Amino acid sequence: MTVCIAAICDSGKTIVAATDRMFTLPGIVEFETVEGKIEPIGKTCVVLAAGHSPNATEVIATIIDRLQGNQSPLRTKLAEVVKQAYCTVRAEQAETSIVTSMLGADYIRWKDRNVFLPTYLEKQPQIYGQMAMVQSQQFNLSVEMIVAGIDGKGAFVYQISNPGVLLPLQKLGYASVGTGALHAVIYLSLCGQTPQRNVAETIAHVYTAKRIAEVAPGVGCKTDVVVIDEKRGIWHCGEPVMMELDKVYNGYSARVFPELTDLEKAYNEQDKSQSS
Repeated sequence: MTVCIAAICDSGKTIVAATDRMFTLPGIVEFETVEGKIEPIGKTCVVLAAGHSPNATEVIATIIDRLQGNQSPLRTKLAEVVKQAYCTVRAEQAETSIVTSMLGADYIRWKDRNVFLPTYLEKQPQIYGQMAMVQSQQFNLSVEMIVAGIDGKGAFVYQISNPGVLLPLQKLGYASVGTGALHAVIYLSLCGQTPQRNVAETIAHVYTAKRIAEVAPGVGCKTDVVVIDEKRGIWHCGEPVMMELDKVYNGYSARVFPELTDLEKAYNEQDKSQSS
């Protein structure tokens, strides 16, 4: 339960991403932490994850492992790695949660010996087949992810969800996942967000979309915003920019959208400090 947003801007040369910091244990408790949800997997590439946090962590770790230290992967390579990592973790979790839990310790012992089926199941292969079908068709990893970055062709945004469906969203230019995704996407569509928007406008739109999404269940009030470009890589918007963004949102809430001059000034000042 969360909201993650990423949007391409600056004619495909920059990405703006935002998330909350809410973590939820379903049916138990939800809380905000100092830990962010924007995970770098390269110099100019991040993963934003919503849903079951341990499973998301395992998928991200698998992605990083399979990139083998490549800090600047091409989008086609990265897309394949992300999809394979997601499907691998899902298959492992499905076997643990469904097959192993039903067949018990005996099945685990046979599997450790590299035997495909225990003797008693060889006579009833349909039982295992039915379990495998449940594993492949009904198990939900409960993780949605956005992969956003920049390669030699410019900015890209992918969205992946159960059972491993990967969607390229470069043409649309933005994506959102989590319980607040619908609110965020509706706002971004209504405000006319496109990859041609400038950076200041896009920061304002993404931040406002995140704040609007806070009405959804499980979306926290704390906000992280990062900007990704080829020159500076991944960097967080600082306090001056966040203060101006609050003014922008307050103006939106009052249905009076303010001028972005001060926001653009704060952004340019941090831009210069990042470049120096």
